[in-house]
Amino acid sequence: MTIEVLYAVGLLSMTAIAWALNLLSLPGNWLIVLLALVYAAWGPAEGHSDVGWATVALCGGLAVAGEIVEFAAAATGTRRAGGTPRAAMFATGGSLIGAFAGMSALAFIPFLGPVIGAILGSALGAAIGAMLGQRQRGDRLTAGTPVGVAAFWGRLTGAAGKLICGAGMWLVLAVAVWR
Repeated sequence: MTIEVLYAVGLLSMTAIAWALNLLSLPGNWLIVLLALVYAAWGPAEGHSDVGWATVALCGGLAVAGEIVEFAAAATGTRRAGGTPRAAMFATGGSLIGAFAGMSALAFIPFLGPVIGAILGSALGAAIGAMLGQRQRGDRLTAGTPVGVAAFWGRLTGAAGKLICGAGMWLVLAVAVWR
């Protein structure tokens, strides 16, 4: 096995791990961009493949698209249900806390447990956060339920969109290194 193949396998492995960080509401897509940038700048000169600045720019564009999709889905869902900006902010914080709590709660199930826990925990955290944000406005907790439900579905939809963009980034890199 040549060193170029090892570099390519290393890049694709690290970017797959970075993509998985999106499940925890962490900036995995941006880590993919950073890894592509490092590979383009300092990767092997021989057999460097087609991971160049155009590939990095395409990955950057997909990362921006993923952020727009994630933010728009979450914010639109919360606002459409009558949520306040504070509810949207609380939903974001609740999503992050819920992802880690869900991952921890289902850690006893090998591999898929933490993944499912992170996804559902993130969405439930967004719902609870949105409801608490509405509560701070003076609404009864039950009055914030539609906002919480909208935050739940908005978070799931936004996360799916961001994951799709991240998968597209990984495919772009895979095609570039194996061409």
